[in-house]
Amino acid sequence: MSMRVIFSKQLLDYRTANHLTQYQMAEMCGLSVRRYQELEQGHSLPLLSTAVRMAAVFDLSLDSLKSEVR
Repeated sequence: MSMRVIFSKQLLDYRTANHLTQYQMAEMCGLSVRRYQELEQGHSLPLLSTAVRMAAVFDLSLDSLKSEVR
């Protein structure tokens, strides 16, 4: 499974588990909603600084966000 797919699935899982909308996540990460949607759909990987902000939203390490989807 590609890193983009793994990351996007983890992002979706964590966002929905925390009852957040895409709009809320985008705002918390300093992204446009469209850019956040692209990341969640696996079109690309985020910059390191964006990934750090995303991990902070969920109080996770970067390793948790990129770990294999269960």
